[in-house]
Amino acid sequence: MKPKTFWRCTVCGDKHYGANPANPCPTCGAPSSKAVEITKKQFLEGFI
Repeated sequence: MKPKTFWRCTVCGDKHYGANPANPCPTCGAPSSKAVEITKKQFLEGFI
């Protein structure tokens, strides 16, 4: 099983936590190829 990581859509900025990026992005519909892996700190920015 692949470990979960943090992802951000480069089109709309939506953030996702999972083994793979969301496909398609639930916010803008972009394919998973537009997602980039980010750090936990980057993921939490804007939430705290």
